[in-house]
Amino acid sequence: FGHGAEALDNARVERDEISAHNGIHTVVWHQLLDGIPIFEGVLKAHSTNRGELVNIGSMFVADPAKLADKNFNNRRAFESKPGISVQEAVAAAARSVEEEIQPAEVQAIEGAQGPEKKQRFKHPKLIDPNALLTWLPLAPDNLRLCWDVVLMSKTRREMFRLLVDAQTGDILVRR
Repeated sequence: FGHGAEALDNARVERDEISAHNGIHTVVWHQLLDGIPIFEGVLKAHSTNRGELVNIGSMFVADPAKLADKNFNNRRAFESKPGISVQEAVAAAARSVEEEIQPAEVQAIEGAQGPEKKQRFKHPKLIDPNALLTWLPLAPDNLRLCWDVVLMSKTRREMFRLLVDAQTGDILVRR
């Protein structure tokens, strides 16, 4: 996978359960860099009730700190104060789904929580918009810090997840 067991030192357990059906133990870890999740950076393992490995799969990024440092002179300073504000990211995400709003119109419901600066917002044209920081692997040698924005357009009645580059404001992923 390009990493060893030490990669789990910078991961949080997202799921840990035993199936009642067959006794298979499933554990899913989500990779973090400086407490900020890596987009789709998960490792999943299944084992028997005797501890025998059934299968394992990993989407972890090998050495994410090195990749992030390649793109940012001081990644920790950038994490604490990204190039664009979260309100700018929510507005850019909304505009990409044809909702014309301005960053000043995006009102925080609660303050930023944790290293990922998880926040909820309100806006008359959106239903329950929220955002947090995430690292997006673009290539084996490129990791970008993004605002992970989830919103629902009242006009379109559709939910979207968008990754907005925290440096440029470009939409890098839209689902």
